[in-house]
Amino acid sequence: MHLEPFYDQSTIVHDSISSVRDAVLLGILLSSIILVLFLRDWGTSFVAGMVIPVTLLITFIVLKFTGQSFNLMTLGGLAAAVGLVIDDAIVVLETLCCTVTPDKAASRPSRVPCGN
Repeated sequence: MHLEPFYDQSTIVHDSISSVRDAVLLGILLSSIILVLFLRDWGTSFVAGMVIPVTLLITFIVLKFTGQSFNLMTLGGLAAAVGLVIDDAIVVLETLCCTVTPDKAASRPSRVPCGN
């Protein structure tokens, strides 16, 4: 008796993981560009952009220490989390700009003045 694989799904899984990885990287790149365009400040955009890699690094460390597997579902969750993290970073930065320097924040044409 000779056993031979009939259908190899590893190539499909590998291609799917590569596709999700590329989507995460593209999302990081596009969100960084949008940050620079809307905030019009390289320093603030850099801080918000650094939130993404730090969050992903902490996620990988927690996955390693808890013994969880790194699979397609994990990558899909990371891709969704990138959008949420950058959204939260923008909200925090806008709040800080309005609270700390209200005159500077109100003088920028791209921002809505903070209501008091």
